[in-house]
Amino acid sequence: MRDTARDIALTGLVRDRGAELTRYAYAFTGELTAAQDLLQEALVKVFVRTRAGLDAEVLEAYVRRAIATTYIDGYRRARTFEAKRHLSARPDSTAGPEVHAPERLDLHAALATLGRQERAAVVLRYLTTSPSPRSRRSCTWPKAR
Repeated sequence: MRDTARDIALTGLVRDRGAELTRYAYAFTGELTAAQDLLQEALVKVFVRTRAGLDAEVLEAYVRRAIATTYIDGYRRARTFEAKRHLSARPDSTAGPEVHAPERLDLHAALATLGRQERAAVVLRYLTTSPSPRSRRSCTWPKAR
């Protein structure tokens, strides 16, 4: 496979200036792996959009600018998400059975102390005041004999 001018320019830039560009990205992120990812994103953005024939200094300037704008965009996006996160309908995690088990055991123990008719009245009262119309419709008193 034949190397294009763009491939040669990319290879040369990464070989000659890759360490400096990684340090530049590290100044933004503070983590080596995040800096390498940021540099990779910037290289892709620059080399997808540029034309062949640019010299190494111009390409390096484009990559540095892409590193800065990519980091700033990511920071703004994360900040906006955090500001609106509370509006999402789902919680971050759902409580497992271990959270509700003690409450459920206490409820069963309390209901066990009641008589059969009292227990039925309490349960039906709970279900009929439930916000769900479906649960209210499902509760009907048995017909008297």
